[in-house]
Amino acid sequence: MPGLKLYEFPVSHYCEKVRWALDYKRLPYERKLLVPVLHIPIVLGLTRQTKVPVVECSGEKIVNSADILTWLEATYPDSAPLFPLDDAQCARAVELMALFDKEIGPHVRRVAYYFTLSDKAFMQELLSLEQPFVNRKLLAASLPVIIRVMQKGMGINEAGYKKSLEKLNAALLKLDSMLTPSGYLVGDSFSVADLTAASLLSPLVQPENSFYSLPSTLPEGFQAFNASYRDRPFFKWVNEIYRKHR
Repeated sequence: MPGLKLYEFPVSHYCEKVRWALDYKRLPYERKLLVPVLHIPIVLGLTRQTKVPVVECSGEKIVNSADILTWLEATYPDSAPLFPLDDAQCARAVELMALFDKEIGPHVRRVAYYFTLSDKAFMQELLSLEQPFVNRKLLAASLPVIIRVMQKGMGINEAGYKKSLEKLNAALLKLDSMLTPSGYLVGDSFSVADLTAASLLSPLVQPENSFYSLPSTLPEGFQAFNASYRDRPFFKWVNEIYRKHR
């Protein structure tokens, strides 16, 4: 099997989406851990764009989490399939993956950083998790710049927060209405639809076996925000999907 490399931020929920797919399919891969903002020249040199995750295999570079999952399924179809075999169900799973990528992913990220980005001690802890020594040192020296660039690049401000909160709540109402007795969004088995929704919501739900349960002290505002969703159907569903499949 050709060597797989994953260029990622440990903290990224889109990277968690790809990590989960690789782990679920039991594909060995090498993690290339990057620091937000400082990653730009590395990823730009690899792919002529600046976003992660990126998967590299035999010189080929695949970007965009949805495209990576599609490529993994086409390249390793016999390793724990994530796309339904039924054509109609497969089309629905792909449709939901795209919907969640657009309507949940960026808005969870903006809301989470709205509550946490100004807490430098927390951000140092969060962005340092799993990072090697050199990356931690670079992060410590560059943190004020990294925070400013993230704040500007992702529109982390009051107006951005209100816009994303409205869109996120609308998407969560949709997700609540999609939940079925089977426990899965498409058919009767785990698919990219479930993986995408659960991984992108992991910063909000913080399932026990996810990366986002690791930071020791969440800022109080974000704790209260998360707690306001704990009785929602989607919140319990994400925890259950992680428990069963992660």
